[in-house]
Amino acid sequence: MEHLSFSLIYGDDFETLDLIAENSTDYKTWTTGLQHLVTGYSDSLSVMQSGSLLTLVTQKKKEKKLTFFLSSDLTYLRWDPTTKKIPETRILLADIKEVRRGQATPGFQGRPDLEYLVDLSFSVVYGEGYKTIDFIAESPSDYNDWITGLMFLVSTDPTKTKSDIRKPTLTAQLEVSLSHTHLF
Repeated sequence: MEHLSFSLIYGDDFETLDLIAENSTDYKTWTTGLQHLVTGYSDSLSVMQSGSLLTLVTQKKKEKKLTFFLSSDLTYLRWDPTTKKIPETRILLADIKEVRRGQATPGFQGRPDLEYLVDLSFSVVYGEGYKTIDFIAESPSDYNDWITGLMFLVSTDPTKTKSDIRKPTLTAQLEVSLSHTHLF
């Protein structure tokens, strides 16, 4: 069996945590995610504001490829193209209750044809009725950008300014770096 190892170096004392991924997919997911963590959220937010092609999984067991955007003022998600009216194509970030990784919502249930895409799938739970909108990213990079950005925005104090949000504060707190990457 192929194993890939990598180390995290963190904290003021440069402590090391050695990790082993069981396969190249896990390795790539972890290292890409950690690189996003190190660089802060600003790169993810920029990608989200530029727009990404994501597959929307509908409750009617269909998929639609749409371009999803984060608004320039960081207050809502929107998507194009659509025949719906503008309020129906937006989700306020303040209304988001949870971001779920994987396929753990009703929209993905009973969809064995999508199970192979579980590592690229995520859902947003929003509104008073806890509605869900389910996505499949086109690539691990898009997945990481959207998960990283959404989780940060949902957990951020809404009183912070846009410039405060864009500061890579987590990098300074964790000082995580990747090293010693090898195959064994």
